[in-house]
Amino acid sequence: PEQEIYQIAVIIEDASDNNYGNFRKGMDQAAMEFNADVRFITLYEKLEPNQQMEFIVREQEDGADALIVVPVDEGQVADALSKKQVNIPTVLLGTGKSGENAAGSISVDYRQMGRKLAEGMVKRLPEGCPVMVLSEPEGLNAVSGDFLEGAEEVLEGSGHNCQRIVLEEE
Repeated sequence: PEQEIYQIAVIIEDASDNNYGNFRKGMDQAAMEFNADVRFITLYEKLEPNQQMEFIVREQEDGADALIVVPVDEGQVADALSKKQVNIPTVLLGTGKSGENAAGSISVDYRQMGRKLAEGMVKRLPEGCPVMVLSEPEGLNAVSGDFLEGAEEVLEGSGHNCQRIVLEEE
């Protein structure tokens, strides 16, 4: 019998899928098992929220049955969902508070992840050693903010002076 093939678009926040190798393998496996055609879409420029919203709208108009989105700007995606600009099932990955309007939201405790990394670092760092933390511009990605805050809590709590440096360019 003929089986329906579901069109699913995965839209990430990056210009490259290098950090999504295992995720992509899992998506390909799920696509085979559940009769889905999965399109994995990267941005032309990393962390470009308006471009990501254009891709979300385009995929919806092109007939996607569902979206899986790693949002650049959680607020912008949540706003589009709440205003019903996106009206197909949407799963948000790595989101904090904006998942209430999505069909589903999968998140990680990034603050705890940052703490665990810092705990491992503290074991190897000389006592009182200063730590420079390189980060992306703030305001776009709550995930990296939570991760860094968790790491800084542990580092500063164990006597290390943390200095955060925001990278303006790649």
